[in-house]
Amino acid sequence: MSSSVPTQPPGRAAGTRHQPYLAREVAEGELAALAKRAQADDPALSEAQAMAKVLETPRGKEIYARYVAAGQEIQGRVTKSARESREAVWQQIVKDVEAAPDHQSRAQKVDAFLRTPAGAELYDAYMRIEGS
Repeated sequence: MSSSVPTQPPGRAAGTRHQPYLAREVAEGELAALAKRAQADDPALSEAQAMAKVLETPRGKEIYARYVAAGQEIQGRVTKSARESREAVWQQIVKDVEAAPDHQSRAQKVDAFLRTPAGAELYDAYMRIEGS
């Protein structure tokens, strides 16, 4: 594996890197090392040509498949986290609306809450979260 590929992000203790991120970095490092080796074998190859040559090999295809799979797992986790975050913001909006005086209709409570700075801020956060 290439020594230039970090296995930990800055500020993160060793052994705490999430598996899909590490798997993706390891695969990327393996592909880069194979591409460097291909360039060493044929100095006329550009970096891109060397990588293309590596990706045509069975080993390169296998490593790239791991790289893609890790990326898909990461994206799935990000999407799930965004959905959960969006739901948490929505639940906070509902909680704050429910706390409004009972003499108002639900629509009046929502309208009044969204006109407050806190309500506007929560609604903006809700709309900014991925999936909106």
